Amino acid sequence: MKKIIKKIIIFFIPIELYEHAKFEFRSKLGRILSRSLKLNSTNANYINLGSGNSYVNNFINVDFFGNKMIDYGMDLRFPFKIETNSIDGIFSEHTFEHLSHLEVDNALSECCRILKAEAKIRIIVPDLSILIERYCSNDDEWFQKWHDLVLKDPSRHYMRKYFTNMFAINFTASYYHHKSCWDFESLEKALSTHGFINIIKWDYNVGTPELLIDSDSDDRKLVSIYVEGKKGS
Repeated sequence: MKKIIKKIIIFFIPIELYEHAKFEFRSKLGRILSRSLKLNSTNANYINLGSGNSYVNNFINVDFFGNKMIDYGMDLRFPFKIETNSIDGIFSEHTFEHLSHLEVDNALSECCRILKAEAKIRIIVPDLSILIERYCSNDDEWFQKWHDLVLKDPSRHYMRKYFTNMFAINFTASYYHHKSCWDFESLEKALSTHGFINIIKWDYNVGTPELLIDSDSDDRKLVSIYVEGKKGS
């Protein structure tokens, strides 16, 4: 019945409008019905922010409402229902690029608010500067490596006919509903604006031990930046 209703609705309105309306309805309903996050009173509270299907034990796995593989649902565009100065650390892998810069402002402000003094956040996003530098230096060998890694996923084989060096940049910047682009300078500025200090660029699975739950695939490792910041006291 649900499939029939969806087909009827899509017949009259564009699929993009339907999906957007469904997303916003789920957000509104989730924010109305959700309660404040219940924290562990005996152990440390670490958040896996934007966990998607990457469920990590001993972390509070947080993602958008309706995901069955999470511990807590919320919309990062709005205030978090989490107690101030209560979280021991935040890990976020490939989430912030799905937010606009204005939405990132809210998310980082809230992250800083809920973290304990001197607790850290670890953010992993695509680093567009890597691709731009390779593009400007005409590094065809590097782009071919990226192409081969991306095409390991059978669902992406259709991309063969589009592949150029510029396509790699376009894919990283805009595919999978990406809404913002980052490099170290822009991420450092965003973090420092919202109260983070000692902002450091790390590498894959290198950094604060408690936050090292990186799970990047090989193609993502090639284009990602790994940054940590500490909440000021």
